[in-house]
Amino acid sequence: MSSADSSRSPDTPTGSRETQGTRTRRTPRARSQEPTVEPTELLSLLGDDHARNVLRVLADGPRPAADLVEELSISRPTVYRRLDRLESAGLVESSMRIREGGHHRKRFHLAVDSAEIGFDGDGLTVEVSA
Repeated sequence: MSSADSSRSPDTPTGSRETQGTRTRRTPRARSQEPTVEPTELLSLLGDDHARNVLRVLADGPRPAADLVEELSISRPTVYRRLDRLESAGLVESSMRIREGGHHRKRFHLAVDSAEIGFDGDGLTVEVSA
């Protein structure tokens, strides 16, 4: 069983979903928009060094993508691709921060406390705690 622990924003809701041979369960609140990623995609993300590194850095607090590029020493397109996939999976959320003079900056933060992957009689299970 694998797990990824992290902090999240307090307003992040959760829900549940079940598909053929796989099950995703989110606790304790229902998510307003279900993640579109399948459990196999979540496994793929957790198996990706760049995605895991993005999660690791975001565990320390919200960051704009430019900070992730600098801190992780990976290309901007690579960071944005991983952020897009992580957002689709429901592991990362973003918010817009407007600064003085009208400049805005998108910041990313973790949306879950932990994610556990397991196997049972029904197949692959994913349990996400918020």
